[in-house]
Amino acid sequence: MVPTGGTYLVTLNVDAETSSGHGVALRRNDTSDIIAVNGTAGTQSSTAIATLVQGDTLTLRHTGTAQLRFGYGHTEVSAFLL
Repeated sequence: MVPTGGTYLVTLNVDAETSSGHGVALRRNDTSDIIAVNGTAGTQSSTAIATLVQGDTLTLRHTGTAQLRFGYGHTEVSAFLL
């Protein structure tokens, strides 16, 4: 949940250990994608500037099949209020 409204720098990093094709999108309020990555095994990243309001909920949407690695330096989302 977004604690404070404003303009954010948002980064999505995805580390797929195995995949024949997948997609991961960061969604706002389960209605619109802010950023997305697609690919096969390996690491994909995307960065965007987004205007978020207090109370927005951010979730990840997965498509395809992949074994993702989570944690610091793997699959993670970072958001910085500008």
